[in-house]
Amino acid sequence: MTDLEALKARHPILEVARDLGLEVNHNRFRCPHPERHTHGDRTASVTLWPDRNLFKCWVCPDVKGDVLNLIQVVKGIGFAEAVAFLEKRGGYSPTLLQAQGIAHKPTRILFLNLKSNYSKLHPRRKHPNRLLLKKR
Repeated sequence: MTDLEALKARHPILEVARDLGLEVNHNRFRCPHPERHTHGDRTASVTLWPDRNLFKCWVCPDVKGDVLNLIQVVKGIGFAEAVAFLEKRGGYSPTLLQAQGIAHKPTRILFLNLKSNYSKLHPRRKHPNRLLLKKR
């Protein structure tokens, strides 16, 4: 387990969402980008999965991910700032980025690398109902 994975594991996404000021009810909250929704996100469209530490908006294609992505989307900050936010929240000094040597790299490149690595580590799973339809 890398330092980054350990940092994510120490911070449950449900607690981080509440610390960010999101009103979470039954593991759902309203999208931070209601202007992208047809009717302004009248009902909560973002689902949290606390057991997997992930979230997803069912309307916006880019509002999904893990704890770090949630902080980036809600606060509108980059990867390095999100890592620093988690370290400060847990009472740690922001040394993880310095230890990995990525504090000086542009945030956009780090975010794209994180997205590509995430998709390699978590391939899409086939939904069981979809498999049943294909068998018929």
